[in-house]
Amino acid sequence: ESFRYRASKFVRRHYAAVATSVVAFLTLVAFSVALSVQNRIVVQERDTAREISQFLEDVFMAQDPAQTRGASVTADEILATGAARIQQDLDDRPEIQSALMGTIGRVYYNLGVYDKSSTLLDEALRLQEQIAGAEAPEVARLQNDLAETLIQIPDYDRAKTLLLDALKTNRQSGDTVSAPIAENLFHLAELHLKLGDLDLAESYAMASVDTYAQLDAEHSIEFAESTNLLARILQVRGDLDRTETLMLDAIDILAEAAGQDHPKMAYYLQNLGVLQHAKGDLAAAEITFGHALNTTERIFGDQHRLYAGVLRDQGLLLHARGNLRAANGFLRDSLRIYEETLGPDHPMVGYDLTALGRVLHDAGDLDDAEVVLRRAIVIYDAAFDGGHQYTASAMTELGAVLNSAGRSEEAEAVLIEALQIRHRDYAVDHELAVSTQTEYADALLRLGRLSEAGPLLEQSVSVLRDRPGRRLDRAVAALQRLQHLNSGGQ
Repeated sequence: ESFRYRASKFVRRHYAAVATSVVAFLTLVAFSVALSVQNRIVVQERDTAREISQFLEDVFMAQDPAQTRGASVTADEILATGAARIQQDLDDRPEIQSALMGTIGRVYYNLGVYDKSSTLLDEALRLQEQIAGAEAPEVARLQNDLAETLIQIPDYDRAKTLLLDALKTNRQSGDTVSAPIAENLFHLAELHLKLGDLDLAESYAMASVDTYAQLDAEHSIEFAESTNLLARILQVRGDLDRTETLMLDAIDILAEAAGQDHPKMAYYLQNLGVLQHAKGDLAAAEITFGHALNTTERIFGDQHRLYAGVLRDQGLLLHARGNLRAANGFLRDSLRIYEETLGPDHPMVGYDLTALGRVLHDAGDLDDAEVVLRRAIVIYDAAFDGGHQYTASAMTELGAVLNSAGRSEEAEAVLIEALQIRHRDYAVDHELAVSTQTEYADALLRLGRLSEAGPLLEQSVSVLRDRPGRRLDRAVAALQRLQHLNSGGQ
């Protein structure tokens, strides 16, 4: 009898036992293979962690007083040294190189050093795409981080592409409620707010808030961020009551999750002060801005972009109170910090220039006002396509300056263009659209076209009646001049 015959006969007689043995054997083999693979992964991760630890130790040891011989070393110099070492010493370990570049890139972002942040994150993304493929979750995370930096530079077109790619990748996992998706939606909302597309901005922000609301308490800070962003969008829309509710919610969420000294609290206080100013509660705004300035300086120092933002807002408040000299000083300090940290052509520089132009106009310094406002328009035209609401704001004030200078024909042309931008995104009775309409009607009035100016000024006063401030004051003053002329005055 052959071995094959005897074996088959044995199997037929003992089928159950043989089947059980085979299953057990195959299970053992599979377990052994899995264990071997897992061991290799553990060893690889252990070795990677050791290499990262050793690399970081070497970087920081290089800053030891024994090495620097007493020379002081800043945090920025340590980061710069680390970034250079990553590129020089880790060419053969792209996975470690990408991870460390991503980490330092995010640190640079938090410090407000956006050019270095984008350079490192861009390289980390390139390496990770080579390692894991274009649709890997880690690639999506780096796309989100890089887009966040590009929004600040700004490079809006590339930021949008990266965020949409990241969102597509994160949604492919099948989990529609996840922190990566909520973060993508948050930055898309932030991007479209910068672009002036309020419908998309609000849609993305609400989706981000809804997603974070379904996650656990681990994401409370991100939930507060999305809530605060939605509040800012609604404030631009003019819905101040809902804005206040959401801002206070964001402050409460952040305080409960991380305490009053969390860095984002300074930003939320700044936003609350802006809202209080918009609602006409100048006394409350002054207190809030003082708190925000102290908090920002303590956490970020007095050269950070957020500190510049609070300086600007205090300057705007001083302007509203009629203290033009102090307002000029605050706005110029804010402008200097933005120019030094973000560069002379950044949109936030244009924003400060527009605010400064208003102060100079009210102070009667028409030549300087025209110079800074035209510079703001050039900055906005370079940063945005198709005319942005920031451009319309600068053009509105430029038109007002030209009116004051007796150049109303030039003012009319500028203000017609500004009105076209306003009406593209806002209803005709929106406060910003009406403010531009006021200056346009003033140009018509100065050109002797009283019958055209009258209905526009009456509408401006009607819309702004419950919103005291400079816009209402200018509308009332223009309407009074019209009534004076209609009554036979000169």
